[in-house]
Amino acid sequence: MLDFIKLVNDGSNEKKLTDLANKTILQDLYDKNLRGQKRAVSLNFWEDEEAFESIGKFIPGCFYIFKHQGESLKTEDGLKEFHDILPIFLSLRVGDDKGRKFVFGINFNILTKPVRAAILQELYNMDRPFFDNLSKEHIKGRHVYSKTILSAFAQDSGMRFCDYICTKYRIKKESIAFRKYYFDNILRYRMIDYWQWKYLPFLDVAQGVRGIELLKLQKDAINK
Repeated sequence: MLDFIKLVNDGSNEKKLTDLANKTILQDLYDKNLRGQKRAVSLNFWEDEEAFESIGKFIPGCFYIFKHQGESLKTEDGLKEFHDILPIFLSLRVGDDKGRKFVFGINFNILTKPVRAAILQELYNMDRPFFDNLSKEHIKGRHVYSKTILSAFAQDSGMRFCDYICTKYRIKKESIAFRKYYFDNILRYRMIDYWQWKYLPFLDVAQGVRGIELLKLQKDAINK
């Protein structure tokens, strides 16, 4: 049984898990896009100049990492501008805004480690048998999905999950942790596979925003 909350609260292996998270997700997946025998899952990928919208796809209930080149944002008090450049993102809904495609979801960069762990625990609890039988070796070279989670997030049900976690974990739904990203602002898209989810609470996401200290955004996202 995987206990995300215990992993975070324990703290004894935090450095090791942080190093593994950075290597597995930031270096191997995002930077190098290792494939075949060097990675658990072979993903379609493209360089920055290629058009995301012609080949990209977000699946509600799955995590992604991508480069974002959209407009600057402002802090809750409106006093400072910053850029959201490397989201660690849980997809909730895909939509269309006057012909401009977007994906709405949760940017895990804006959430603290304990909140990230709690949300991951909720997802894990939806399909424990799937996660408990998951290994890198088992899924090497092919996509494997949790049908239970995908079904739970289908037809905008991801928005109900959003409402649920906001209430339970006191996350401000109006915070920038919840936002939409337009497809034409998304570059270097990668899906984070299920076996990598255990590293998400420990990922060093400081580089995910530019122009502001991440801790301020994380504090602003939680109701006091």
